[in-house]
Amino acid sequence: MYYDLFHLASRLIDKNTHFVMVTVIEASGSTPAKTSFRMIVESDGTLHGTVGGGALESEAITTAKSLIGQNISITKTFSLEKDLNMACGGQITMFFESFAASVLHIFGAGHVCQALIPVMTGAGFAVKVYDDRDGFEFVSEKFGCQFTKDDMAKQAALISDGPGVFALVTTYNHIQDEAVGRELINKNLAFLGIIGSRRKAEKYRNNFIEAGFDREKVSGIFCPVGLPVGGTTPGEIAVSIASQMLSVKYGRTLS
Repeated sequence: MYYDLFHLASRLIDKNTHFVMVTVIEASGSTPAKTSFRMIVESDGTLHGTVGGGALESEAITTAKSLIGQNISITKTFSLEKDLNMACGGQITMFFESFAASVLHIFGAGHVCQALIPVMTGAGFAVKVYDDRDGFEFVSEKFGCQFTKDDMAKQAALISDGPGVFALVTTYNHIQDEAVGRELINKNLAFLGIIGSRRKAEKYRNNFIEAGFDREKVSGIFCPVGLPVGGTTPGEIAVSIASQMLSVKYGRTLS
């Protein structure tokens, strides 16, 4: 049964689903679980496998849910008598491994987008690209990512949000950039970046605030997007954006 959980974990990763794998790594005394018992807790609360049931499993589920989307691992020890008021009195140590799928939605399939795709897929992101122009369908075959030809603001409104969802707006003009940005501001995103100069960034922010968007949400937009590495080619800009996204993913503060 537990061997099957590894196959399930692989499928969940392929589907960009957040989940936590819980493994009993040490058990002493009288306990309802033994070493190597495993359980998967999905982001929607769906359970697979078991780590012993009862109060112990309930506590493990609570811990696992608190880690959903964080992409971290922790070890936690439970004294069944002291912590859970269980008469059996043993002690169990569990390893909680959180798998946070990262998805990057790129609006605009131009040069920066094309330079960024292989960098982000190489970093483990699932990349989805949107553009309303003809002639960009090739990015799907060339880079192995999903491409959607449609109105970009419409598609922006439809994307699912969440702690592992990143979005980059790099369309072919500032009107499109702003229209797409308006659909993304209020979503729960790990990262929202809009390409543009400092002057454009100030204009976008003023327009968003005048349109009634929350100032805190607006201030959280990365615009100009990318770290100030000094490069100006599409490849260099892509590296600067990728670096900024990864710093956000891993909670690092970079200037």
